[in-house]
Amino acid sequence: MTQATNRSTLVASDQVQHGRAVERLVAGQPVMDGAGVKINRVLTQAQQRRLDPFLMLDAFGSDQA
Repeated sequence: MTQATNRSTLVASDQVQHGRAVERLVAGQPVMDGAGVKINRVLTQAQQRRLDPFLMLDAFGSDQA
């Protein structure tokens, strides 16, 4: 195992072992995306500006089986 791999494994396992308090709860905003797909968007555009540009947090599902 390389030193870089070993270090990343240690960092990841350290993060799992120590819990953190919830800072805030955010309710999703119902929106339509793409071809009329209904989703709950948790991170609005304003919130995304403060985060990684590639982070996307949506919840979606289907009532049709």
